[in-house]
Formats: sequence, C-alpha cells, structure tokens
Amino acid sequence: PMQLIVEGRIDSDGAAFYSAEVQLVYAVAENTGLKVGVEMNDWEDDINDWDEMNILDTTTKIYAGVEVTF
Repeated sequence: PMQLIVEGRIDSDGAAFYSAEVQLVYAVAENTGLKVGVEMNDWEDDINDWDEMNILDTTTKIYAGVEVTF
C-alpha cells in the first residue's frame, strides 16, 4: 500500500511562523518501505511526531530513503 502524509505547523516564536512537510511512503515488500518527501522550514520532531511544535530554522529538505524492519 501507499500512504501520503501531509502536515503543517505554526510556531509564533520560531525561526519561521509556519512549516509544512509532505511524505509519500510505499510498501515495496512486507518489511521494506520506500519514502520520499520534502520539508519546508525544519521543525524539531519528525513527521507524524507531535511532541514539540518548535520550528528550528528556514531550511528546506528534500529526502528519499529505504526503511527495512526486522
């Protein structure tokens, strides 16, 4: 299956007022997933992790990776 995750955050005291991230996750096999994404205005936690809402800087990241779980 394929999953699309879209998040936005607001931090009035941060390096930027708002931040957004989009990630596409595709299950290649039972324990293997491929993900690609982009994050505008870097925030403290990872996508889908809501502990801290702090926006750290105005860096934009584009990333891709393969995750294998055992």
